[in-house]
Amino acid sequence: AVDFNTQSACAGNPATFTPTGMATATIAGWYWMFGDGGNSNQQAPTHVYTSSGTYTVTLTVTDTAGCSNTHSKPIVIAPVPNANFGYTAPTCQGDAVSFSDMSSTASGFVAQWHWDFGDGNTQTIAFPDSPDVTHPYANAGTFNVTLTVKTSDSCTNQLTRVLIILPKPTSDFMHGAACQGNAVSFTDMSTSNTTGTISGWLWIFGDPTSGTSNTSTLQNPVHTYATAGTYTVQLVVSIPGGCSDTASHQVTVSAPPSVDFTPVAGCNGDTTLFTSTVNLATTQGWYWQFGDGGTSFVANPVHIYA
Repeated sequence: AVDFNTQSACAGNPATFTPTGMATATIAGWYWMFGDGGNSNQQAPTHVYTSSGTYTVTLTVTDTAGCSNTHSKPIVIAPVPNANFGYTAPTCQGDAVSFSDMSSTASGFVAQWHWDFGDGNTQTIAFPDSPDVTHPYANAGTFNVTLTVKTSDSCTNQLTRVLIILPKPTSDFMHGAACQGNAVSFTDMSTSNTTGTISGWLWIFGDPTSGTSNTSTLQNPVHTYATAGTYTVQLVVSIPGGCSDTASHQVTVSAPPSVDFTPVAGCNGDTTLFTSTVNLATTQGWYWQFGDGGTSFVANPVHIYA
């Protein structure tokens, strides 16, 4: 009796065929017809079906006496899954990139996802867990990300996409004297870390009571604080491609010093003494204007009115 074993296979993968139940020593010839136009004269051949479906396989054997016999049975070829995925943009150094599985299969279900992020890190997920993952890239560069999916029929397929991780800029700034009621100047000190330049600035001065003046998109803006205090100022800089970085600094806005003085009246041609009543420990400079064109920079000056 002629018989053989078949094992369900996947399209694009080799299916194996093994004759059984006969004395192979007396068989002089083997002829397999795989049902898709292919054939073989081997005893235990393999065959690759390019399309899924059910095929009728026929084996004809001829013994040494010249007698022949034939047997047929079906084989089921399962379809390979369609591997596909997407990812979020922009893809920036140090940020977590989100990968979304978009794979599908015409038979069974996707039972396993294997992510190779191209930087030496991998992750394998089994059904019913979610196949969507996130992965941070510590370095900028170009990475080949590969998703391999395996179905409940044990069929596999994979897709590779090229992922470009952009370097992030470094945000930093400095500011000038910060006094209540006076314009405070802010100077951008950021670097792009690329061959290009910084393309965007967003300043948040931490002063919501100033309304629309609380933000600026200038590279080097000024801002006036109406109230003394400590404010958290943020600078967000971005480069072409969408990568950004944020720097935060505390800015202490000081109230203006209390200023007053006592003059000791004199006569024309004689010295007149002026005594400031400000806090000498915290005052760094004095500037007197005597009203006749004369000036002085000392704490307690004398002046002669002609």
